[in-house]
Amino acid sequence: MNEETKEKVKYRILIWNIAITNACDNLHVACKLFDLSKKNDWIVYQDTTTDPPSNRSLEASISSYKALIEVAAIYVRQIFSTGNEGEKIAANNSAEINRIRDTILENTKIELGWQDEEFQNFYREIRDQRNRFLAHYDGNFANIQEIEQGITRMASPGLKLNREDVGKFIQFVSALRNAVVLELRNLS
Repeated sequence: MNEETKEKVKYRILIWNIAITNACDNLHVACKLFDLSKKNDWIVYQDTTTDPPSNRSLEASISSYKALIEVAAIYVRQIFSTGNEGEKIAANNSAEINRIRDTILENTKIELGWQDEEFQNFYREIRDQRNRFLAHYDGNFANIQEIEQGITRMASPGLKLNREDVGKFIQFVSALRNAVVLELRNLS
């Protein structure tokens, strides 16, 4: 790989590193919210961002928890989605980027210790749910509800992950981040 290509590839992986770091940050905050919600005495918390401070219900924190996980899924998929070549950035579908992406996935699977079928099924499930319910959500899956005064809204179902799947997703994102960082170091 010549120096110009190497530099373009490095910038593409830097974009991935930012995305996966954002995903990790979101999952960290989501876990903190989940820990708070498990406390028996924690039904209402005080929101100090309002003036005067107001009480918020547990439901708000559960919604935030779910939203943070969904945003993490969108960030993760940035590594695998398309991206145009720029003056200093390799195209996301170039041969070199595809090779590195395959290496990242393989290293992620190895770190997790998952069998190939388990890894592929989980990866595919996250991808499909992100595509179906978050990124390309449309009327085929819409839940139209009538609310006050005849106003309608389309409620997105969001990701359909049970507690075990959320745990696996957190492990997956962590291992994926390690693999992205390793590739970034290899290019330096």
